[in-house]
Amino acid sequence: MTLINFIMKSTSEMQNKSEIQNRKFIFYTSFNESNTDEDVKNVVDNIKRFKSDTNSFIKYNYVKNAFIKLLDKEDKETKQSNSHIYFKLQVSEIEKFKEYHPNFSKSKFFTHSTYECSDEEKEMLMNSKNSFLNIYYDKENNIFNIKSNTTKNSHFYLFKKIFIENGKKMDFNKFKYVRNNKD
Repeated sequence: MTLINFIMKSTSEMQNKSEIQNRKFIFYTSFNESNTDEDVKNVVDNIKRFKSDTNSFIKYNYVKNAFIKLLDKEDKETKQSNSHIYFKLQVSEIEKFKEYHPNFSKSKFFTHSTYECSDEEKEMLMNSKNSFLNIYYDKENNIFNIKSNTTKNSHFYLFKKIFIENGKKMDFNKFKYVRNNKD
């Protein structure tokens, strides 16, 4: 089953085929410690070339994970790190994009967090935009709900980046992950 067929099948509740074709999903390419900076640059160049050649509104973001996971608790020398380039792509553009960059996956990640905010932060967050974060303000509880189709580490990085870009310091104690209670 091709990626486009899988997505169309998984969105069968949508009645209009053009709605499906125009719907955007988050995709990613993953990198580990064996990949070079040149590998990352090639993917970014492919995305830029696709954007330029097709006049697509593709959005992308490279998240170099600072998190390093020990593969073996006994061997502290062996480390693994993963970085991602996330991009938002319309279903109708998937097959064409494969010509530019064939190795990517639909994101199966889901991260939900909250952030308690001051009035100054509230104004800043209400006026901020990020293609990979859905940020909603909950008036009752005076918190923001942040949802994304990225890894936890990438989610945190993208949210923190909003503060950095606005010259503000994020209060990490006010940031909390919401647990999925499917168990």
